[in-house]
Amino acid sequence: MILATIALSRVVPVLTELEQLGYSRTQLFAELGIPLASAEAEADGSSALLPAADFSRLYSHACRLLEALTSGRRDNSSVSKDARDMLFYCIITCRTLREAIERASTYCGVASPMREVLHLREKGRSATLIVEMRRHQRDRASLLVSLSTMNMLHQLFSWLSGRLLRLEAVELSYPDPQAPVVPGTLANQPLRWGSAQDAMVFPAEYLNLPVVRSAAELEQIIDYSFFDVQSCTGHLQTLSGRVRALLRSTLQEGLPPMHSATAAQLLHMSPATLGRKLQNEGSSFTAILREHQQAHALHLVEHTGTPFAEIASCIGYSDDRSFRRAFRSWTGCSPSAYRRRTEAVVASRND
Repeated sequence: MILATIALSRVVPVLTELEQLGYSRTQLFAELGIPLASAEAEADGSSALLPAADFSRLYSHACRLLEALTSGRRDNSSVSKDARDMLFYCIITCRTLREAIERASTYCGVASPMREVLHLREKGRSATLIVEMRRHQRDRASLLVSLSTMNMLHQLFSWLSGRLLRLEAVELSYPDPQAPVVPGTLANQPLRWGSAQDAMVFPAEYLNLPVVRSAAELEQIIDYSFFDVQSCTGHLQTLSGRVRALLRSTLQEGLPPMHSATAAQLLHMSPATLGRKLQNEGSSFTAILREHQQAHALHLVEHTGTPFAEIASCIGYSDDRSFRRAFRSWTGCSPSAYRRRTEAVVASRND
């Protein structure tokens, strides 16, 4: 099975800034339950790889910490997931991308502790979304926070319109750091350093794109992180590899297994297109899902004491009995027998 992994180097800039502000990298990894040993291939972690789910949790947590420390708020509070989620719920009923951006601008202007101020400007065939972060300092830490916010907005508006939006430019009011610091989907967009503002420039015609998502679809994806879909290593340039990244992240984070319709949303295509393209690669969503259900179940049975009924629920089986039948088909024995055998092997190694 191909494991979805992401280079730790993508989050090293944020970790470095946090360390300079007094945070221990060891402490951060411990708080999230991520083994630090997996990130120590080199002193700077540049060649280390993290499982996609671990990377997503680390990146989100580190960016929230950095945002809080650079916000100027007296209590150093961070923007909570609930505040971000409320933004999504506020704009999901919009009819066009223009309306969604305008409503997001209104929300950010009144919501606390949101610090972004969004301004939409149009000139000729181009539109510019200015992202004003209200930072007291204009340093590298503030740059990283701005980039993280712009990346989130780019992915959000791409999801709403059902297509990955190509930008004419990402304008940044900072000098070029001469180092790879641009995250996610922004990394492949044209960059303009030393601009007068932080902004995303795109064709004005995008503003008329219909919002093709519904509140029901938002409920399906709001807890899923898809940074890793754009950034995973190995064979993840293929569609089947990107689907593996999504499913592995879902199971590792303890979320219900993702349906094919949800995966299609996050990959900016229809379920029919997803099925057809996977078939062209000699695969299918069902086959990939079963592969990950089996792998995750084996991991939980071997390495944890999780009750079997709970494991069945975690990997998407409706009841314990159907899980036990499936497990026997995978291994030739029951989950309890498999666990006893694993424990016996470990005990013999320790003698």
